[in-house]
Formats: sequence, structure tokens, C-alpha cells
Amino acid sequence: MIRVLILMFWAASSGAALADLKDITDWLHTEKGLIGVAAGYADADTIIDVSTAGFRRIDQPDPVSDSDLWHVGSITKSMTALLLGTLVDRGELRLDSTLPNLFPEMTIDDGYAAVTLRDVLDHRGGFPANFDKSVAANIDIALEDRPKARATALAAILANPPEASEFTYSNVGYTLLGHIAEQHTQKTWEELISARVFTPLGLTSVGFGAPLGEQPWGHSSVFGMFKSAVDPTRPDADNTPLIGPAGTVHMSIRDFLRYGQELLRLSRGADGIVTQGTFDALFVQPGRAYSAGLVTGNDAHFGEAYFWHNGSNTLWYALLVVSPDTDRVIAITTNYFGPHFDEYVWEAAQRIAAL
Repeated sequence: MIRVLILMFWAASSGAALADLKDITDWLHTEKGLIGVAAGYADADTIIDVSTAGFRRIDQPDPVSDSDLWHVGSITKSMTALLLGTLVDRGELRLDSTLPNLFPEMTIDDGYAAVTLRDVLDHRGGFPANFDKSVAANIDIALEDRPKARATALAAILANPPEASEFTYSNVGYTLLGHIAEQHTQKTWEELISARVFTPLGLTSVGFGAPLGEQPWGHSSVFGMFKSAVDPTRPDADNTPLIGPAGTVHMSIRDFLRYGQELLRLSRGADGIVTQGTFDALFVQPGRAYSAGLVTGNDAHFGEAYFWHNGSNTLWYALLVVSPDTDRVIAITTNYFGPHFDEYVWEAAQRIAAL
């Protein structure tokens, strides 16, 4: 079965505040049906609290822990954007470079002639949402073979006219962004993002694809019924690694918060793995709610303005909220994505913001 990444834009209304973070994770598990859940919040310097509830698998009473690993789906997109930002800071890339300039040896349809790196970051490059089924079925691809496989899949897209002219949320576009980094460095996206983003931030738990070993499993269902744990070694346990730059990262809840802390520090004017100027060039685009893998929101729960993104491969769900105004990062993960779960997780985030 083909799994797709999703992004939903909406806001929930929060109910009465619960006493503490443990109350909130227990509420998500016992009242809202999340099988396993981990959540936490932090300021720019300190992880304030982390809590878990529920089980690694619905068919086994093995509780989740705060060291477990969680698939964060499309939140990977902002990580890929930061990777490109490190190349911008080094003068190796320009955000206004066009696709023909970036891929001079590739046959590119004239419809892409004026598309820039900036456009692709904002899902305005004209790409389809996803690759076709024949590409999505390519699950077992060795790490060293992925750049070539990405190049082949992308060449087939670029040789034909764009499919859209306005905003189209596209995993294809972010696969292209990852491959641009590969082309400029002759290293895999996985190696690059580990060396230039995860290692500098001290994110030691990060991996790619569904977590293996004694870890939570993702869960499937049919309209919220017949829930079952999905063995991470199954071909349908995650999307093809070809679209890794769009959404195949997993990590612990604490590393998830640490990543959010880096975004928070950058958004408040500090330099980090990229300069503050490059952060603004990537993520702050007046008139555009979506920029480089982050959405700019306006909600009193999180301050006057905040950044957020969610992610799912339909077996997991994650939400990250970064609020410069309130000096807060909120992260929530779960190993099941069922009906209305985006609503429940958003309400939990609003409750956490009130703690």
C-alpha cells in the first residue's frame, strides 16, 4: 500500500486547562485513543518537561518511554531547508538560482525555466504532490544508490510540463531540494543532513524510515477501526526512501524538542547552524503563510505569531510548534493517525501552551 505524507491547516479550540503535561498525555491516550504518545515543551535553552503515555504496540502492553523513537514525517522538510541554508551560507547555493542553472545537464521542460530554488522551498515550483506508484514502490534502495535513483525519478518529472502554477504541497519538490544538495556535494542527502544539521545540534537519536528494534510501531486502521501494528520491516511501514528529504526522519521526543529549540533561537535573532539572515531568507516570506517547511500562524495560544508544521505517513503523526513571542517549543508525537487525531493533537498543543 502506498503511504503519502500529509499536511493539514486548521486550528482547534481548547477546552479547560489540565493540571500538567502528564494529564495531557494521559488524556490523549485514554480519552482520545492515541495508542502511544510522547509530548514535551521547552524554552530556547531548557527542556522544561517531557511526558509519555500508552503503548509501543496495540497488541502488546509494552509502555512507551521518553527515549523511544518517533517518525516525524513532513517536519523533515524544514530540516532539508536548513541543510540548504548551510550551503547558502557557504556561498555554494543561491535561493534565486533557477532549475536550469542548478541542473545544466538535465533535460528540463521550458515550463520550469523560471522556477527558482525559492519557489520550490515554498511549494510553488509546479511539481505534482507525489511521484507515481512505480516510483513510490521503490522501497529497498541502498544508501549509496539513492542519489542516482532520485536523479532518475526527478528527470522524468522535469522533462514534462509543470502540473501546477500556484501552491501545490509537493513531496516531489522537497525530494528535488535534497537532490540539489547531493549534486553540489557528491554525498547522499542522508549523510549531508546528519553531518550539517543533526550532529551540530547534538541530535544523537536520529534515523531514517520506521524505527527498528524495541521501539514503537506505527499503526494502521480502516476508518478508525480494525487497528493493527505495522512491522517496521514491512515494505509499507514507510514511504520510499527516495522521498527522504520530504519526510522520513525519526527521532526521540527530546531530540525533537532540541530541533525545535534551534528554530526558536534562530527565529529570535540568534545565529546557529545557519546565520540569522539566512534563516529569515528561508522561513520569513511576507505574504506567504508557507515558507521552506514551516507555516506561519497567528493564534493567541502561541503568541502573536508562531511557526508550525505537522507530519504523517498515515501510520504516525507529529506536530511541532515554535513560538518566538512566548519563548516556547511544543512537540507531540504518536504512533497512530486516526480520524480527528490532528484535532486532538492541536488541542493538546493549546493545552500545553497554557501550562
